[in-house]
Amino acid sequence: MLTLKHNITQNGKTKWLIRPIAYILKKYIKQREMNTLAHTRNRTDLLLAKRVEWKAVQKRFITDRFDNLVPKSILPLWKSPAGPQTVFFWAPLTKWGLVLAGIADLSRHPSTISPGQALSLVITGLIWCRYSMVIIPKNLMLLSVNAFVFLTQFIQLLRYQMHQFRLKKKNDGSEER
Repeated sequence: MLTLKHNITQNGKTKWLIRPIAYILKKYIKQREMNTLAHTRNRTDLLLAKRVEWKAVQKRFITDRFDNLVPKSILPLWKSPAGPQTVFFWAPLTKWGLVLAGIADLSRHPSTISPGQALSLVITGLIWCRYSMVIIPKNLMLLSVNAFVFLTQFIQLLRYQMHQFRLKKKNDGSEER
């Protein structure tokens, strides 16, 4: 991500100098570290101060910059503990790719289904459904995506079992003749 650092006037024309945010943050942290170093007694205090300082820097430079861009109607969602500023939002969002892949696999022939993979995704879906209701904050988005992972893969397992049953029945019928 790039940001405009400052401008330089050269031959009457304004030229913008672009620097990465990481460079600006490092410079800011180094300056604050020097101030903190003068007041700390040992290394543990310095490390704790660095961690606290990084959280403040992250909030100031990254999070707070977008607060004024968010519409007022969406602001409660934006600032919620499971909102777009947290992993509780983005992890379930990316996991919907598994659900879409499972739905796309419903059109494949049942003989191509891997029962081990489907079973592991069924179990994973159940475990994560339970986990999403135990954690704080309760994550309904995580619950919904894992319920859909469970359902799509359970349907795949049923399709595989039905296909195996038909093959067995067909083989048994041909042996009797």
